[in-house]
Amino acid sequence: GAVDCCLLPYSRLDQSSRLLLLLVSVVLVVEIIVGFGDANQHLPRKGRVTIFDRSWYGRVLVERVEEFCTEADWMRAYSEINDFEAQMVRHHLLVVKFWLTITKDEQLKRFEERERTGFKRFKITEEDWRNREKWEEYEKAVCDMVDRTSTKLAPWTLVEANDKYFARTKVLKTLCEQIEIKLQQLQEEGIDYLDKPQKPG
Repeated sequence: GAVDCCLLPYSRLDQSSRLLLLLVSVVLVVEIIVGFGDANQHLPRKGRVTIFDRSWYGRVLVERVEEFCTEADWMRAYSEINDFEAQMVRHHLLVVKFWLTITKDEQLKRFEERERTGFKRFKITEEDWRNREKWEEYEKAVCDMVDRTSTKLAPWTLVEANDKYFARTKVLKTLCEQIEIKLQQLQEEGIDYLDKPQKPG
């Protein structure tokens, strides 16, 4: 699905309003993006935010662990990911990446709660239980992913997510801080980062 909103006239926006506008003007992309070409179609235009869920990291995580690709394929993917994210940054996009991590015991607790709770039961499948058996393999893949794709241009933020409220607060705080830094940088460079509305007539 997509959530969007209209921009206010550029001249009426102060710095705080621009930050708020960026946070509420969200295009939410929830499908799995299987490649960079697909991701390109969903990149945000000026003054907008896109949230990718899982995105272009499938090859170095699920595809690696489940052996859906060769080692050469997922090893090559690290540099492809870094190049793609560097291109986005060079085009003045802000790339903020979060990895939410929980313990194995916490995962079990959440899985069992979902099975007990009717309206949450759709969130748990046999595949989730099967993947849990490969915890150590996924853990190794995640460590390699963070190590090889956390760059100066697009670093990872690791979020301790056993406590959901702490995790949400850390994500929002980090996101606000990074957006403010980026807005200041663009302002100093004289780059227009919002679409200005067309004047009538």
